[in-house]
Amino acid sequence: MVIPRFFKHFSDSSVEGHKTEYIFPGHRLDIEKYCRFISCVTIEQFQEACGRQLDAMVHLQRSKKSDIRQWESYSGMKLLSKVKNQHPRNDPENINVNVIPDFPIPGGGKFRKFKPDEIKTLLNSDARCVLYPKSLYNLNISESQDDNLNHVELVTNQKDIGRFTDYQLYLSISEASGSPEYIKNIAGNFVSSKLKSRPFVSVHWRFNKRDFMTRCRDSPKNDDFKRMLCKNVMRIKPGNIAQTIEKKISDLRRNHLNIKDIYIASPPSERSVVAGVAKLLYDKHGWLTFSSLDLDEFMKAKYDSCEILKLHFEDIVSTTEMEICGLGSAFLGSARSTWTNSVNLARSTSTDANIRPEFDGDIFMLSISTR
Repeated sequence: MVIPRFFKHFSDSSVEGHKTEYIFPGHRLDIEKYCRFISCVTIEQFQEACGRQLDAMVHLQRSKKSDIRQWESYSGMKLLSKVKNQHPRNDPENINVNVIPDFPIPGGGKFRKFKPDEIKTLLNSDARCVLYPKSLYNLNISESQDDNLNHVELVTNQKDIGRFTDYQLYLSISEASGSPEYIKNIAGNFVSSKLKSRPFVSVHWRFNKRDFMTRCRDSPKNDDFKRMLCKNVMRIKPGNIAQTIEKKISDLRRNHLNIKDIYIASPPSERSVVAGVAKLLYDKHGWLTFSSLDLDEFMKAKYDSCEILKLHFEDIVSTTEMEICGLGSAFLGSARSTWTNSVNLARSTSTDANIRPEFDGDIFMLSISTR
């Protein structure tokens, strides 16, 4: 496995304009742990071994000339032309590079649909250096009825791969792809120092106009949930979110978890929403709500001498918030958010008895019901 390049979000203030800025993988991934799980090399080692040339690319989605250029830029490598001295074409089915499989996507679809038992045949190739772009778009994992979601056994040896479900394999990969140890330490120190290690509810409020809502400009007719989300999410007020948190804490208290603290992760533009929720919960119950403002202050005070932290501050704060949300007794995430999905996966593999994923929920769906 080639350790991929990780890039900062365009909203990070350290990113100039729409320039793509990469961050060292060790800030997002515990590389040592990951490479114990699966054999891996750096992208620089991959480039050197392949002479900066790619023999082929996996062809599971329609691709254009602009896509080829983008992936070449990302990998720092050049895809060999199928026909020499001829540039890639805009025709998605004739892009002049070697593809695997080497036949068009049936029916002119955007993504190739296939059954699990067809994978070996589809990807059968002698090509040595291959690019597999946007591989997660082809990932279709469903939970088995046999999967115990409160305790899923993970891969520990080669034999497990043959006997485990796809979902177990997926969670095993996720667990091996966790945050670096220093991020976990910052999150643990924050919870210990600011929340005094008390149990808490964590929330991810993702919905901001500048980024998330731009996705609503193109809402597929057959995606009923997305259309409903886009139509209603901006109508949700701090009072609706506060009511949802109240109900969740009441539920937890009925299960003998005395919760009085909340952590809300959100984009910086939504801090006024978070402040509104915090005020309502404090005025009514005396509950304390923490957010990235508190984390910013804590990190600057405790790790002020760390130059790496200053260089990638916003990125590291976001990754640390994911870790904090993962430590909540219950977590209310945001629908259609990969950030939330990462937290959910981490929680589902946790062995910490204080983390109760069976009480997790979706902040949008729960809040819309209070309107």
